[in-house]
Amino acid sequence: MTKKKRKKESWKEKQRRIALKHQKALEAQRIQRLKTPKKREGGFPKGKLLVLTMFLLLIVGVYAVWSTTQPATNTQQQNNQNSQNNQQYEKAPDFALTDIDGKPLSLKDFRGKVVVLDIFQIQCPACTSEITELKKVQAKYSSNDVEIISVSVSPQDTVQLLKDYRTDHEITWRIAQDTDNVGIKYAIQYTPTIVVIDDEGFVRFRQEGLVYAEKLYDVIEPLLSG
Repeated sequence: MTKKKRKKESWKEKQRRIALKHQKALEAQRIQRLKTPKKREGGFPKGKLLVLTMFLLLIVGVYAVWSTTQPATNTQQQNNQNSQNNQQYEKAPDFALTDIDGKPLSLKDFRGKVVVLDIFQIQCPACTSEITELKKVQAKYSSNDVEIISVSVSPQDTVQLLKDYRTDHEITWRIAQDTDNVGIKYAIQYTPTIVVIDDEGFVRFRQEGLVYAEKLYDVIEPLLSG
């Protein structure tokens, strides 16, 4: 091989090595680009988004704690008190009767009033004595606030006998026969039994035997003022 030919081949080898080196450099750059994560276009980087989320959760948590420490409004306090009261007392069983004048008589019709329910029978001396006490209650309170209802649980007390009883004792509130199992619904064992029902329909007082007017005042007053 001549000297000129070896020189030519040497120059080609040199060019080949340069091209190979350049190709390796390009390949290294491509690999480096693949390893480097691309920046998101627009929005927040992941780190900043995480910090913002945690900050918002912190604000929500602080507000929740703050709101529980604030005093309730008057309306909220009243609703909470009513709810607690309702959990303590039994719902008064409803009934649908016809009074001795032929008019419908249902407990639900008096929602919004305090109801004094008098369970009685004519042949009951204590029931007759109770009439005097109920008259005092009726005289003390407006009919817009307090309603008195007398229901006879005796099958012998006919409509005519009850009308005569009303006349003899000058009763001015409504009287009815028990035609809807009121005695059973209220588990009556003795007469008279007095049941006081609040304006939301819950039993707030119950007593067998003669109940004096002063005792009923003590029961009714808080219900009207509350």
